[in-house]
Amino acid sequence: MRKPFMALALAALMFTTSLNAAQTGRFLDSEGNVRDKPDSKAKLLFSSTAGEEFTVLERQGEKWLKVQLKDGRTGWTSVINVKLDTPATPKEEKKNTTAWQARKEPLPTTDKDESDSDSEPNSSSESGSDLAAENSRLKDEIEKLQQEKMMIESSTLQSQVLIDKLKNDLRQMTALKEKLEAEIRQLKQSPGK
Repeated sequence: MRKPFMALALAALMFTTSLNAAQTGRFLDSEGNVRDKPDSKAKLLFSSTAGEEFTVLERQGEKWLKVQLKDGRTGWTSVINVKLDTPATPKEEKKNTTAWQARKEPLPTTDKDESDSDSEPNSSSESGSDLAAENSRLKDEIEKLQQEKMMIESSTLQSQVLIDKLKNDLRQMTALKEKLEAEIRQLKQSPGK
């Protein structure tokens, strides 16, 4: 009974550790706005510099990140302005798990013979490591899917803005064409030319 509990405790510890690790990233361009609130109409604090690194402090929905730059400045920015770094790989987490396992006390033996007792802790800790690696892999996959979703939403929004601009340009060109046609008709109807 104690061995499965230890494996679950180990998996919980690794999950908590990876959740507490701060995510980092960098700005994609020098025109990204950093605001005092997660709102595109909020007060502009400063504009980003391309490649400038930051740490994510907080998230609001899927579109806003509160970031802290290395110089200490903080503010909210849209996810379309940034590239987030991926969290630790499962291999790195497995190394951390191994270091933790080296520090833990050995499990007490049961009434089973020693060969069974020796193999079970290893399989238990291996299954804990496998769970942690799978957990990390799934979190990475979810993060990638969320970033792809945000990029698609951003592209859709940018496409809609472009479509609206093109429609407006088309209306202006149509009005200009009608004006030119009217002037041409007037010139043709003018006597003496």
